[in-house]
Amino acid sequence: LGLDNTRFAMLLSATALPNLLVPVFGGALLDIRGSRWGTMLFVVVTLLGQIAFASSVHLQWFLGAVLSQILVGVGAGSTVVSQAAISSEYFQATEMGLAVGIMESVHNLSNWMGQAMPAEIMQFFGG
Repeated sequence: LGLDNTRFAMLLSATALPNLLVPVFGGALLDIRGSRWGTMLFVVVTLLGQIAFASSVHLQWFLGAVLSQILVGVGAGSTVVSQAAISSEYFQATEMGLAVGIMESVHNLSNWMGQAMPAEIMQFFGG
């Protein structure tokens, strides 16, 4: 893909940009269709985006990689909303703060690992 800092930032922005508005629509969809249906939809959209991204990278098609990252952002942003909706169904009001805190901590840990680990993984596999 010939990634430099600008192209890498474009990929990150393509994932982050949909998260500005899409979770609002995802939340409304959850209210209409329910958290189980919505969560499955959001996870499938995220999976399709990841498959498209991997295919685009394999084909060395940068525009396809950017477009697929937008799809990932649409699905992943709404998945976070569905997690909160599901949590509200299973936890009492007095437990809700702890549940959301744990979810956010795991989310932030996975984001950190996603940014910290690629260099080590690439080095391990000789890339």
